[in-house]
Amino acid sequence: MSQILLLKRGNYKNLFEKIKKIGYSPFLISKLDEIKKGEISIDCAILDASQNIKTFFNFLVKKEVPVIIIIKNNDLNTALQFLKRGAYDFVSEPISEEALLIALERALERKRLIEERKRTDRLIDEYMKNVDKKVEELAKDLKESEQRYKELIENSGDGFFVMDMKGIIVYANESFSKIFGYSKGKIIGKNMLLLIHPEDVSKIKKIFRRDYKIPPLFEIKCIKKDKREIFIQFNMNRIKKGGNCVKIQGIARDVTLLKKKSEELEKLNHELFLRQEKLVALTHELEKKNFELARANNFKDIFLDIMRHDLLNPVGIILGITRIAMEEDSVEKIKEELEIIYRNAEKLRELIESASTLAKIESYSQLTFKTLDIMKILRKVIKQFEPLLKEKNMALVLTGKKTCYIEANPIIEEVFSNLISNAIKYSPEGGKIIVGVEEGKGEEEYENEVIIYVKDEGIGVPDEYKKGIFERFKRIKKEGVKGSGLGLAIVKRLVELHNGRVWVEDNKPRGSIFYVELPKQRRKLKGLSSKINGKYQEI
Repeated sequence: MSQILLLKRGNYKNLFEKIKKIGYSPFLISKLDEIKKGEISIDCAILDASQNIKTFFNFLVKKEVPVIIIIKNNDLNTALQFLKRGAYDFVSEPISEEALLIALERALERKRLIEERKRTDRLIDEYMKNVDKKVEELAKDLKESEQRYKELIENSGDGFFVMDMKGIIVYANESFSKIFGYSKGKIIGKNMLLLIHPEDVSKIKKIFRRDYKIPPLFEIKCIKKDKREIFIQFNMNRIKKGGNCVKIQGIARDVTLLKKKSEELEKLNHELFLRQEKLVALTHELEKKNFELARANNFKDIFLDIMRHDLLNPVGIILGITRIAMEEDSVEKIKEELEIIYRNAEKLRELIESASTLAKIESYSQLTFKTLDIMKILRKVIKQFEPLLKEKNMALVLTGKKTCYIEANPIIEEVFSNLISNAIKYSPEGGKIIVGVEEGKGEEEYENEVIIYVKDEGIGVPDEYKKGIFERFKRIKKEGVKGSGLGLAIVKRLVELHNGRVWVEDNKPRGSIFYVELPKQRRKLKGLSSKINGKYQEI
C-alpha cells in the first residue's frame, strides 16, 4: 500500500482519516530528521501551504517525491508559486474525498513514471556501456581478421590479384607473380591483357563490360614471362562502390599440368573405349559361334534320335515285309505287302522332308515380313487337303471374316499345313474339323493379336504331353500320340519366329484344339529366342 507523508501540525487528524478512508496508508512526522535517514519509503507527501513547510518542501522536491499542496479558499497565487518550485498538484480546503483521491492518484502515477524513467535510464546506460565494449572488441577482432586475411592471401598457394577497370594490376600476391614468372614488384602496374595469349584476349575483355555476367570459373590461355604457354583457371568478381564497378578482384590457379594429364586420360579413355567396343564385338561373335555350335550339337542329337527311332522303324518294317514278299506265291498277298512297304516308304519321305524343313527354319535368325491375308492362306492350304478329306469322308469348316491381314513371312503356311494335316490324320473317318480365325476383342493387351485355331475330333492329347508335344529336344512316351513330333516342332519354331505362341487344349468331349496366336503387326524385338537343351537363348 502506498505511503503518504503528513506533517503532525494543524488539523492533521481529519486529513489522516480521509486518506485512510480512500485506501492509502498515511504516516505522520514532526521533524525532518525522521525521514532524512531514508529508512521510510515515501510515495507522496501532502503539505499545508499555510504552515512553515519550506524546509520539508525543498527536501522532498529534491528527493523527487510528489508533493501535493493544500491551499485555502482557492488561493491560486500560492498554488502557482509552489507549482513553479516543484509541487506536483494542489487541493483547496475544504478538501473533498474525491478531490483528494484524484490528486493522490495523479501524484502516485507521476512517482511511478519517475521511477520507470530512472530504471530506463539505468538500462540505457548499461546497454551503451556494453555497446561501447562490444564495438571495441569488434574493432579489435576486425583488425586481427584483416591481418589474418592479408597473411592468408599473401601465403596462399593460389594467385590473388586486384585490377582496375582498365586492366592495370594494382595488387598481386607472391603466388600470382610466380605463376607468370615475375617478381611481385614488376607485375604490379602491368596490364592484365599483356599476360593473356592473343587467342583468348577477347574473353578477358568481356570482363570489363558492365553488362557481362562473369562465370564462376573459366579457363584462359596465358603467356609467362619466358614466353611459355600456360592455362590458368580464373575466378573473378567485381568490386563495387556507390553502385559502380571500380575494380575487379580474382583468384588464379595454374592448371597446365592438370589439363595435360586430363588430355592424356581422355586419350587413354578413348583407347579403352575402342578396345571395349572391339571386345564386345568379339564377345558377341563368340556368343554367336557358341550358339551355332550348341544348335549344331543339338541338331546332331536330333538327327541321331531320328535315325535311331523314327527312320529305323519303317526301314525295319520294309526289310521284313520285303523278305516275306520274296517268298510269297500269291499275287494278292504280294500286293498287300507292297502296300505296307509303300506306306512305310512314304513315312520315310515325310520324315526326311520334315527334318529338312526343321533344319532350314532353325538356321533362320530373322525373316522378311510383308502384309499377307491369313484367310487367303488358310483357303489355299485347305484346298490342298481336299482329296484326303474326301478319301476319309471328312468335313472341314473355315470360320472368320472374309479377309484378315497380318505382317508375316509366306513360310507361315507351313504352320497351318502341319496342323490341318495332323487333324485329318488323327481324326476318325466321317469326322469334322473346324478352322477358325478370331481377331483381338478390343482389350489393349490383345487388340493387335490374331488367333487361328484348328479343332478336331481325334484321339486328343493327354495333359502330361501338352507342352512336350511341341518339343523335339526330348523323347516322350508315345502311348496315344502318333508321329515323330517333327511337324509340331516346325510349327512352334515358325510361330516363335513371328513372335507368336502356340498351345493345345482339349476339345470336349473328344479331340484337341490347337491355337496359334500371331501379332497383326511386327513387334520391335530385342532378339529372337530359341530353346536349346531346354534353355532359351537370345539370337
